[in-house]
This record gives sequence, C-alpha cells and structure tokens, in this order.
Amino acid sequence: MTNATLRLLLIVLSCTWAIAGTAQEKKTITGVVKDSAGNALPGVSINEKVLQLLL
Repeated sequence: MTNATLRLLLIVLSCTWAIAGTAQEKKTITGVVKDSAGNALPGVSINEKVLQLLL
C-alpha cells in the first residue's frame, strides 16, 4: 500500500471511531407524563427505542 492509501484509511477509521463514540452518549431525560385531562400519572416509566445504524 502507498502512503496516500494508508493515510486515507487512517482518516476513514478515525472518523468512524469518532462518530461511534459520540453516538453512545447517555443522557437523562426527566419530565411528567400526563393523561388527556392533564393529570400526572404516578409510577409511569418511558422506554426509549433506539435505532442503530451499521457503518
């Protein structure tokens, strides 16, 4: 392989690694779940559905 090919490969792998690292950040979301009348629903939990893209 030539030096240019190795540099390009290194750049592509670095970008892929950087994107994958930022996509896995965990964040806490807080709030109140309410019914249609606006009353808070006690004991309710929410699950986030995550779409994973393959690179």
